[in-house]
Amino acid sequence: MQFPDNVHSLRPEHYEIAGVPTYLHTEWDTYDQIPPKGALCCTVGRVNAGECEFFVGDGIHKYADLAKVGGSIGTPSATGKASAIVKADETGGLTGWAAAILAAAGEGIAVSSWTPALAGSTAAGEFVYGENNAGQIIKFGSKLAFIQATIHITEVTTAPDGTASISGLADAAEGIHPVAAYGKEGGTGDKIKNIMSGLVNGAVIELWTKTADMASAPVTFKEIPDTLNDVALPVGVDDVIIYVSGIYFIAEPEE
Repeated sequence: MQFPDNVHSLRPEHYEIAGVPTYLHTEWDTYDQIPPKGALCCTVGRVNAGECEFFVGDGIHKYADLAKVGGSIGTPSATGKASAIVKADETGGLTGWAAAILAAAGEGIAVSSWTPALAGSTAAGEFVYGENNAGQIIKFGSKLAFIQATIHITEVTTAPDGTASISGLADAAEGIHPVAAYGKEGGTGDKIKNIMSGLVNGAVIELWTKTADMASAPVTFKEIPDTLNDVALPVGVDDVIIYVSGIYFIAEPEE
């Protein structure tokens, strides 16, 4: 069995093939089925022609609602350069993340779950999480991890305060790595939608956005928001949804 030429012919049994189904963004965008949970897929040309991004199915959402990570995200790394998983050099050879993934995969691939938890730095806040609050980690060998998660809060019982982050990762990052993150809904005025990216720093994911002058700034929980990066999550708010997805290098375990 092999992957069909057209995404619309893709069936659940095809995802069992040892490989990554890869199709143009224009095809995935009209794909009516839901990729199964844990299925690693690739889309080409979502923003820029020829650029590839990865996404992981969660068994709940269609392609359009799943976070993508790769060359089209454009999230700056700690060095200020664009984050890219797949790029080809002038000879057509894979570079960057793609080469690292293929090398690490030779050590074996392990899939596990993780439970994401939202918190503020000054006051963590207390939340009731929904049944869709869950994440998955795909480890390529011992050094690379692909993570994805849906943070689903059905009720805020104590309001958070301070810079926003997501905890729950079993493996800390080596250095700081940009990942895709965005808020689908939630908070006073739905300002959770201002989330634009994330940074894996240690074992937490810091949430980031843009200010009015388009500078990067951390998302900050605040009782009365007065900037674009401030988000209010008062008691009683429900149906907060945040998606995260990305790849990072795993730090060496402490001796």
